[in-house]
Amino acid sequence: MHLSLFELLLVFVGGILILGIQFFLSTRKNRLMGLLFPIVSLSYTIYMFLKSDFFSDIALNMKAYMLIAQNIPTIVLLVIYFICRWSMNRRRKS
Repeated sequence: MHLSLFELLLVFVGGILILGIQFFLSTRKNRLMGLLFPIVSLSYTIYMFLKSDFFSDIALNMKAYMLIAQNIPTIVLLVIYFICRWSMNRRRKS
């Protein structure tokens, strides 16, 4: 399945938009707002992993790869969150 140029651009702009919103939410006073996207991403990963358990023809190493690959966005979002929080705490102490 090949993506057209428009679809590729749409995915790229959507990713940039999500990262921008993550930076915005991570710098708010409410700590839980910055954890919104990572929690959604982790929930989706768990849902897909549990859904893959119903298919017995998928090998265990493929399931492990799927779990790791789908957690990459979660890790990126959490890194953004902790960097923003660390930066905010450092500014408050100065």
